[in-house]
Amino acid sequence: MQEVFCIDIDPAEQRKAIVREAKIAAANSFEVVAIEWLSKQKYASAIHDKALYLLAVPFL
Repeated sequence: MQEVFCIDIDPAEQRKAIVREAKIAAANSFEVVAIEWLSKQKYASAIHDKALYLLAVPFL
């Protein structure tokens, strides 16, 4: 934290920027974008449910 004061960066503004960047990154995750895209498609409910299930399954 000492180096932050040495280069004239406001620690409160720095924390706000980190939180803001984390929110933007979370909003642009693959899962969020895929669910939004899937909600706009006109698939049968079985296909829609299967796609949501596959998004939830962790792949290694």
